[in-house]
Amino acid sequence: MIALHDLAAAWTAFFHTPEPPFTIALFRILFGLVAMASALLYLPHASLWLGAEGVLSRARWEEEYGGRLLTLFRWLPPGRGSIRAVFGLHLLGAACLVLGLATPLSAAVVFLTLTSIHHRHPEVTHGGDSLMRMMSFLLIFSRAGDAWSLDAMLAGAGAPTPSSPWALRLLQLQISFVYFQSFVAKMAGESWRRGTAVYWVSMVSDYRRRPAPAAMRTLWWSRLATWGTLVLEFSLGPLVWIREWRYPLVAAAVVFHLGLEVLMNVQLFGAIMLTGLVTFISPYDLERLVTALWP
Repeated sequence: MIALHDLAAAWTAFFHTPEPPFTIALFRILFGLVAMASALLYLPHASLWLGAEGVLSRARWEEEYGGRLLTLFRWLPPGRGSIRAVFGLHLLGAACLVLGLATPLSAAVVFLTLTSIHHRHPEVTHGGDSLMRMMSFLLIFSRAGDAWSLDAMLAGAGAPTPSSPWALRLLQLQISFVYFQSFVAKMAGESWRRGTAVYWVSMVSDYRRRPAPAAMRTLWWSRLATWGTLVLEFSLGPLVWIREWRYPLVAAAVVFHLGLEVLMNVQLFGAIMLTGLVTFISPYDLERLVTALWP
């Protein structure tokens, strides 16, 4: 049995025990870079996807989504000028996140512009896009600008003061939930249970960056990779919270995503997830690493 006050104490310790902001600061920098890359990849085809007369016209969007989805494009005049303005604002906000300048405001700008871009044409978004919006929203309320930032430099602050990491904890929980939910969804598919899913996925030419080596097109490899994916995604749900297992699981996830990047073209999904995995690095370990590299 556990007492209610013990549960309350554990909850408070988990969310509010002060710690240095190095982890969330590193996440801020990497997230800003990914947000910039996302916009630069999208921009050459932005008129096709977001234009008033593009694939999803303004009139059709109003009919399907008007009143339900927030986007600046609903109120801006149609035309390429509005598209350039939104993307320019997004790139500015993302660059400021990388630099740590006006960090909460920059995160709010990135959240608004990401939401505007994604909601203007929801059919061409994926789970990674939704995760980016959540990440940018939580950054607004974090202490990500307290370290490795122009904000801290301009404030003349010395060593950052430890503070409540509740926003970081929510980010960690979100990343963990994404992996576990992916495991649950895959378990509903017969090919995942039978161990053949990875083979069929690797045969989809639209997502294939390069053909897999012959050894990876065998049944034994397919079963190893398929069931290994299920084990890893399950483990990154509840088991990543066990301190002794955290870094081995994060390292395995890094290898997993890098392997996907080599063989498959999944846009920036791997970069988004790798950025999320950074949240599981202890700020004290980061501090020791930086001190060792730059004494």
